[in-house]
Amino acid sequence: MLLAVVLWISHAAAQGREKPLPHIRFIDKDWKSVLALSKKTHKPIFVDAFTTWCAPCQEMRQKTFTDRTIAARFNARYINVAVDVEKNGGVAFADHYQVTAYPTLLFINSDGELIKRLEGFTDAKDLGAAAANIK
Repeated sequence: MLLAVVLWISHAAAQGREKPLPHIRFIDKDWKSVLALSKKTHKPIFVDAFTTWCAPCQEMRQKTFTDRTIAARFNARYINVAVDVEKNGGVAFADHYQVTAYPTLLFINSDGELIKRLEGFTDAKDLGAAAANIK
């Protein structure tokens, strides 16, 4: 009887735990290190340029960046970086890449050259399509 109760409690606890959502994993490194990593791995850089007060930015974090297909593709093919354009080096980054709308999504090569820019909320389907030809 005791074993049955323990097993039932264990099962109930396991049911209450949710698996974490898949998500794009953003690295936290300075820009020089990001460029070096891009060169070393031969992967382009994906940048989410955001602000903390931007509602579409938050919506993308909750919906687009947690899409299972997008997360798997971006984690495998890109160096992913999130830049708060109002903090630390984010202001200079925004000036350099002319980020004036939020969110702005940038695809950048290992030399720091802009490949593609998307502005505003982008759903998983459109983000996947935009990234399809970027190498």
